[in-house]
Amino acid sequence: MFGNIAGRYDLLNTILSFGQDRRWRKSSLRRLGLERSDVLVDIAGGTGDVALTAAKLQPELYAALVIDFSEPMLRLAGPKIQRSRARPAVLPIAADAVSLPLPGGCADAVTIAFGIRNVVDVPAALSEMNRILKPGGKLLILEFAVPKGRIFGPVFRWYFTRVLPGIGGLISGSRAAYEYLPRSVGEFFTPEEMEKLMREAGFNIIATKRYSFGVVMAYYGETNS
Repeated sequence: MFGNIAGRYDLLNTILSFGQDRRWRKSSLRRLGLERSDVLVDIAGGTGDVALTAAKLQPELYAALVIDFSEPMLRLAGPKIQRSRARPAVLPIAADAVSLPLPGGCADAVTIAFGIRNVVDVPAALSEMNRILKPGGKLLILEFAVPKGRIFGPVFRWYFTRVLPGIGGLISGSRAAYEYLPRSVGEFFTPEEMEKLMREAGFNIIATKRYSFGVVMAYYGETNS
């Protein structure tokens, strides 16, 4: 499914979020607080937007790895990485979130943006993230949520379930992919359940933050020192 929409993925992210996707990435990464010489691993990294944003915000990173199981997505990441002329090494790697080809304790920070709900085994993926992080390592999870406001909530749900699939299908050529998006968000864990899973995987919850009236949740965790 993701390979089928790879060519229009970045464009649709911007259109369907009204340009807010860039703000969500920048704001959440600033709050994560990447430091000089850090190794960042971005899981479900798609075409590399999170890793490249991190490289701009912290040009003294040692490296940023873009992990994704969709090779068509990663093929699009390559030219973007070259055009960016990022100072840190930004490297695409084809792999699954539940079986990362990386040694334990190799990463200072792990991010996964709008990809955790697509993982078949979330607890296993969280355990893998914990495994590759150093003691005191940082985790950022960005994911869509269903806002609960009395006015904004119904308006968002109408847009998300009725308007978005039509626009996404028209531009990408795959309406099914953009019908899957609101369905998967509605069926995903609540913020409280997500925090519980993070704790069970060995993370301390440092903070959570809502963006755009609760459309997006950011979860910040840390491994034990």
